[in-house]
Amino acid sequence: MTKTDLDFIRHLVAKGGPDVEDYPDFEAWVSRLKQGTDAGLVSETDKRQIEQVFGDALTCETMQGFAYRKPHGYPGDFEIIDRIYTHWKSPREDLRKWDDYFHQQVAPEAVRNRKNVFCRCIDDLGQVPKRILNLASGPARDVYDWMGPEKPRHHITCLDMDPKSVQYAKELVREKHQSLNGNSPDITFIVGNAVRYRAAQKYDLIWSGGLFDYFSDRVFVAMLKKFRSMINPGGGNYGWKFWKQQSIASVHGIGGGMGFRAPNRGTASWPRPFGGCLPGPRGDHQRRIRRKPLLADLGGIGWSCI
Repeated sequence: MTKTDLDFIRHLVAKGGPDVEDYPDFEAWVSRLKQGTDAGLVSETDKRQIEQVFGDALTCETMQGFAYRKPHGYPGDFEIIDRIYTHWKSPREDLRKWDDYFHQQVAPEAVRNRKNVFCRCIDDLGQVPKRILNLASGPARDVYDWMGPEKPRHHITCLDMDPKSVQYAKELVREKHQSLNGNSPDITFIVGNAVRYRAAQKYDLIWSGGLFDYFSDRVFVAMLKKFRSMINPGGGNYGWKFWKQQSIASVHGIGGGMGFRAPNRGTASWPRPFGGCLPGPRGDHQRRIRRKPLLADLGGIGWSCI
């Protein structure tokens, strides 16, 4: 890590974070840091220097700091996801520019978009109550936003392996449920591992936002096969789609199907320079594209790109 690199960050910190005109230079800085880290050229001393120069801008008082510090012990936790969904920004004026930068990146935009697609998928199921499984449901902000006084009484099962995530989601949904005077879907929360989950019944829609990006190709295919077997008959035509080249994938059916959306590993994977999550440069959606041939193993699932 050169003095010029550190001086550049000092300059941004001194003015409360990057302005819009600084974004390209900061993205280039992050890209160089990642390349150096991947090549083993960033030492532990370098990391400590970077943390020191960033100061409060790399603490949980900012989006990038929260993602970097991982206070819940793992990347992409329920709280950082909910912060992205709600466009959270630091209450401190001197840190807010960092959050402005974070939220305009492709990855957070993709996370927010998948919530909107979830709501549309549920609406597409119609008014007759259906059974829905929300895998790795995190904060359940998608369910929260979908709930409303005129919505059908679907049964939604939210599965997450983090007990803190499930408790957070329960409290969030309970607040909405009370505001609707009980006129809301039947929601069940389960603490459990999606890989080991065995359902006693079939579902009309199985949705997951973000989970499948963490799987190897072998597990990826096995999980799709497993959950396809949990879909009620009449799931319609399946397709694997890319949205705006963000590698946001959706495998779904008409009337009943599977919905899987996950940020790509190039722009939205949670490990960023030296294990943090500084927003990285745009592009590189190749990992998901390379998975195209794997779908041949699933049988009956077609491929389409939009």
